[in-house]
Amino acid sequence: MADKKEEQQEFFVRIDNPAIFRKNLLLASKLTLGVLKQSYSLNHLRETKIELVELIRNEVKELKVLVQNLYDLMPKHSRDEIIKKFPDATVRRPEPRLVLPRERVRKERVEKPQPAPQPKPKLRLPPRPQGPVSEVDKLTRALNDVERKLANL
Repeated sequence: MADKKEEQQEFFVRIDNPAIFRKNLLLASKLTLGVLKQSYSLNHLRETKIELVELIRNEVKELKVLVQNLYDLMPKHSRDEIIKKFPDATVRRPEPRLVLPRERVRKERVEKPQPAPQPKPKLRLPPRPQGPVSEVDKLTRALNDVERKLANL
């Protein structure tokens, strides 16, 4: 019997100022919901980034295959063969030249007729699932409810 009395006494806790306690509880809930919302947004951003990186990797792999096919289709000649066929030609690679920023500014720009710009295909982000309400939307609604309750206090 002594245990039952102790259990009954533990259930009752007196709150001195319930309005302030409720306000503090709502503020804590608001902060928690804000952190959860940011967490879900960050996770969605990470998932989107991973999908885009995978798309880019696939594109790079395809480009590598196409470049390799191009090299395979080009004629193969050794340096000696080229010199025999074209004795006046020099076969050498141009050395890279360092362009200083000042030289870039001094060069005059010659306006060339520009062809009509072709639209570049853009990588599209996968749309958010429109099925059931997402966690971020639920958290936003809960956050709005908490703010409304705080305004009423």
